[in-house]
Amino acid sequence: MQGVETMTWKCDSLMLTNSIVLWCITIYLLILQFIFLRKSVICVMPVYMSKNVVGAAILFVAFWGNNNLQTLSTFLRANQVDGFNFSFYALCGAAQIASIVGIMTGTAIQIWFNPLIVTQTWLLLIFGVINWIIVFILEGFVFPYISHIVTHSCALQTSTNCFYYSAIPDSYFVSAIVSGVITAMAIGIIYLDSSRRIDPNIIPPTNSALQYLSVTNFSTIATTTRGCSIVRYPEGAMIDEGVLLIKNMLHVSNENLTRLSNVQYELIYRFMPRILKRIFSETVGSILVYVVEDGKITRDFTHKFLHEMEIGKMNKVTGYLA
Repeated sequence: MQGVETMTWKCDSLMLTNSIVLWCITIYLLILQFIFLRKSVICVMPVYMSKNVVGAAILFVAFWGNNNLQTLSTFLRANQVDGFNFSFYALCGAAQIASIVGIMTGTAIQIWFNPLIVTQTWLLLIFGVINWIIVFILEGFVFPYISHIVTHSCALQTSTNCFYYSAIPDSYFVSAIVSGVITAMAIGIIYLDSSRRIDPNIIPPTNSALQYLSVTNFSTIATTTRGCSIVRYPEGAMIDEGVLLIKNMLHVSNENLTRLSNVQYELIYRFMPRILKRIFSETVGSILVYVVEDGKITRDFTHKFLHEMEIGKMNKVTGYLA
């Protein structure tokens, strides 16, 4: 006998919206990194996400709604159909929650260290990958096999058979605890690395970036200066431009430094047809910019329209500030 069975899975959280928002933000920040901070050792993602409530909200919604994904994964694992491979679909939920946790690991660490900027991007990457692997294994290969079906009333009146899995109320938050412990370990290791690995390059207080940030010591704005400073002749010791992210600033063209919130308009302007650029520029209006000359931030600032900012011209941008 053959027949058709209809299964309805109703998710009572914002997991889909959560994932779409995070995906869009990630793509946007990857574009920013590639265009404006390609030479920087500092990643835009954790710094940007740590400065608004979106990052924390995404992580909270992911863990709060994880029972929905565990329910679906458990059902697909427990109800195999001959001739149809459910394995891929059963791992989709695990991949989703693991990806959110992996991406947000760096953000959680950066939130802890604010207002210092975490310059050990390699550690953020390592612990992000570790969290992804562990959460994926737990959600995809451990939790779906420890539940038993329990009789339960149906939420929909049209439903005739509903599933309730016994272990999910006790397992949906485990990934949050495990990833939290790993994140805490990462924070401790960053503290240890910051104290033991001293930067041999001494940044003088006359550095234009330090003067712009109103500090005399680089260590007061970053977890460590090692890896994000170089010495060039005749400029001397120079600082990675990525440190300006801690003040929501970005070097967007040869002579212009502006707020990170303005960069979205500059990206649109950059890829817009030439015939529409002037109209868009005047529609957006003038933008506050600080002047950069010869790799140094001057004290001069002005307001410019997008078509006056040399958008797309970055041949003089070295990635470091003297």
